[in-house]
Amino acid sequence: MPLPQVSALINLLVYVYDAHQHVLHLLSLQDLRNYSATCKDTSVAVEQFMSKEYDVDSYLSRFLRQKDMYTFREVQRMTNTLISGSLALQFFTRLNFPSSDMDLYTPSKEAQFMCHNLELFGCVAKGNDGSNTSSVTLLNDLWKAQFLHPGNTSVEYGPRGILTTVHFVSPTGRRIQVLVTTIPPIEVILGFHSTAGMNFITSSHAYSLYGWETCDLGISLYTRRYHQTLPQIMAKYAHRGWKTFLDGSHAADYMVFKPLTRQVGDHLTWKLKLKPNYTKGFEKQLLDGEEDVNERVFEWSLEYDIMGFPELKPQVVTPLPRISPL
Repeated sequence: MPLPQVSALINLLVYVYDAHQHVLHLLSLQDLRNYSATCKDTSVAVEQFMSKEYDVDSYLSRFLRQKDMYTFREVQRMTNTLISGSLALQFFTRLNFPSSDMDLYTPSKEAQFMCHNLELFGCVAKGNDGSNTSSVTLLNDLWKAQFLHPGNTSVEYGPRGILTTVHFVSPTGRRIQVLVTTIPPIEVILGFHSTAGMNFITSSHAYSLYGWETCDLGISLYTRRYHQTLPQIMAKYAHRGWKTFLDGSHAADYMVFKPLTRQVGDHLTWKLKLKPNYTKGFEKQLLDGEEDVNERVFEWSLEYDIMGFPELKPQVVTPLPRISPL
């Protein structure tokens, strides 16, 4: 084949590849999965695209040094910590909010271990006045305050389940917040202000409880209308492009957010398995079908009151004990 024709063919192939990549960038997670089912070549292309775009380490690298990635994810697994807030939303939408922080929801009994490791990763704890301090000092002050004044909890992030927030500045200059929870972190997330925020990342999987509404339709139902910072939250999400739904009439117009009892990990949940967390010479993977959260324990019901305002009611399902046969 003459050289000009070879050059033209190469240019055409590059153009086709770039055009296909552009198409893939326009598709949501569910669209990518549907598209990958069309043929084998498409499936391979989508798999390669998703392995790059949904690489959790690329999101963590905004906050942590490369050498600390593996250890962080292992500490996350050991402490049952969930990543939620803006970072989880960015993961599913593949967007970048430059000024956003990383929110870590950690059970209270594991908080000191998580905070200590963040300091080993080069993060600096900040006091309420913005001065440098240590997480041990902050948490010790908290335990003392709880002993003297039991029942006081933080109202910064929600109505229940948050004991306190420990603020850090990461080695990259971004903010990391450890939200110390008194109830399971998933239950805290089910009490968020709106459905657009109900996304979280474990050490092995990523979950979006309202993925279709959040990522495909760009809408968010506000289920905590008495939240003290709701106007600011609504303004922030509206600026980021989400349409606000405040009551059932809006939801009915779009035929979404129907009254329903659901479960974490059900068929409406967008769930994505993350790449295995390992380093050279060592690999530790979950078995197929194994998760690091007990999905079936967490349920919630979406209801509407007589005025049409939504109310999301989380509940923890206690498994029935197994009874041995006589």
